[in-house]
Amino acid sequence: MRFPSLARHARAAILLPSPRSRLRRAVLRRAIRVNAEAYNRRDLDAFLAPFDPQVEVHMLWGIGGIGVEDRYEGRAGVRQLLATVEEVWEAARFEPQELIDFGDRYLLLIENGGRGRASDAIKKHGIALLMTWRGGMGVRADFFWRQDQALDAAGLREG
Repeated sequence: MRFPSLARHARAAILLPSPRSRLRRAVLRRAIRVNAEAYNRRDLDAFLAPFDPQVEVHMLWGIGGIGVEDRYEGRAGVRQLLATVEEVWEAARFEPQELIDFGDRYLLLIENGGRGRASDAIKKHGIALLMTWRGGMGVRADFFWRQDQALDAAGLREG
């Protein structure tokens, strides 16, 4: 956090080896876990650190009624998205479940949970993130409401 340029270069170096590299997979899994923990404790500065300042976030999940836009731009846009989620879900959490590394992209299957502010009901749901990297920074995040949608988008399921 104190040296964002150094952190970006370190992430870029870690992402250089083949996606089949055990070291790369271990470091990437750890980085994703640390990032999810930052989100879960609402440390947004730490959560946003690996994202490019002009990151694009696309909500490809076809769910309405909670005020989420289809697209957000930049870190300020991500903050806006998270604020909207917080209006609906108390204590929303991301728990990474499975990682599929493609090199410049990865697919992350996530258990998403929280308590509805209006209903007080506790909900858990499997969502997915398809993240694109460039220069050690996340430049595009595609969120899917259903994991099968993400698997289709990544070309991992036959229609």
